[in-house]
Amino acid sequence: MNSPTPAATIIHGGRIATLDRAQPFVSALAIARGRVLAIGDFDGLAAHRTGATVMIDLKGRTVVPGLNDSHMHIVREGLTYNMELRWDGVPSLADALRMLRRQAERTPAPQWVRVVGGWSEFQFAERRYPTLAEINAVAPDTPVLVLHLYTHAMMNKAALRALGYTRETPDPPGGVIERDDRGEPTGLLIATPSTTVLYGAIASAPALRRGTGRRRSAQVAVRYREDTPEQLARARAAVAAWRDQNPAGTGEELVTAIGHQFHRDYGVVLRALLFADDRHRARRITGIPAEKGRL
Repeated sequence: MNSPTPAATIIHGGRIATLDRAQPFVSALAIARGRVLAIGDFDGLAAHRTGATVMIDLKGRTVVPGLNDSHMHIVREGLTYNMELRWDGVPSLADALRMLRRQAERTPAPQWVRVVGGWSEFQFAERRYPTLAEINAVAPDTPVLVLHLYTHAMMNKAALRALGYTRETPDPPGGVIERDDRGEPTGLLIATPSTTVLYGAIASAPALRRGTGRRRSAQVAVRYREDTPEQLARARAAVAAWRDQNPAGTGEELVTAIGHQFHRDYGVVLRALLFADDRHRARRITGIPAEKGRL
C-alpha cells in the first residue's frame, strides 16, 4: 500500500472555493510541489500532514483561486500581432537590426514595421538602444516605429513622412517630439510623462483586415483604417454636444471626457479625438472650427 503524499501546506478552517460544481466549497486544501494535492475537510487530509507541513488556519475566512495576470494586451495583439516584429530574447543589437532590415524589405506598402515592447537594451551584447541613423539605414523607405517601454519611441524618416510630422507639428500635451537644430523632428518621441504621443503614433499606422471571398479567404489585405459616415457623424455630434456644455473646455479636457466613447470604433475618429497633438487633423475630421487652446 502506497503511503499518502506528504503535503507542503494545508489550508483549513474556512471556506475554500473550488470552482467545481459538484463540490463548490471545501474546508481544507493540501498543497504539494506547488499544486493542489487534495481537497476535503481537515480530518480527511490528516494523512497528508507531516512534521514539516505548514498549517494555515483561515479562522473562518474564504479563499478563492488566484488569477496570475501577466499583463497581456490581448485586444492589441489580436489586431496587430501579424504586423509586429518581436525582439524578445534577441541577443545582440546587430541581430535586431538585421531582423528589422529583412522585415522592412518584405513589408508591403503602405504598411509599417512595428517593434512594440518585449525588449530591453540590456539584453543586447552592445548594451544600448539602436540609433535613429541605424534604423534609417536598414529601413529607408518602409515606415518603422520602435517602442521602448512607455518612455519613448523611435521612428524613421519614412514614418515621419507618413504621419505628416514637420517643424510646424506642435508637441502634444505631456509629450515631446525631439527636433534637430533646424527644428525638424528627428524621429524620437518622448513621453514626459504622458504616453499620448507614443500611442498616437502607433494608432495612426494602417491596420490589417482579413480578406473575403474564395480567392482571398486565406490572405490578409492591407488597408488604411477609415471611418464610416455614421461614425464620423457620431463623433461630430459628441464633440459638439460636449463643447456646448463646456464652452471654455480645452482639447485635453475633451479627450478625457469623451475619448473613451470611440474605443469600439478604433478608427480615424478615435485617433483624432484621443491624440490631440494632431489638432489640424482632428478639426478636419470632426468638423469643429479651430479656436485657441481648443480642438
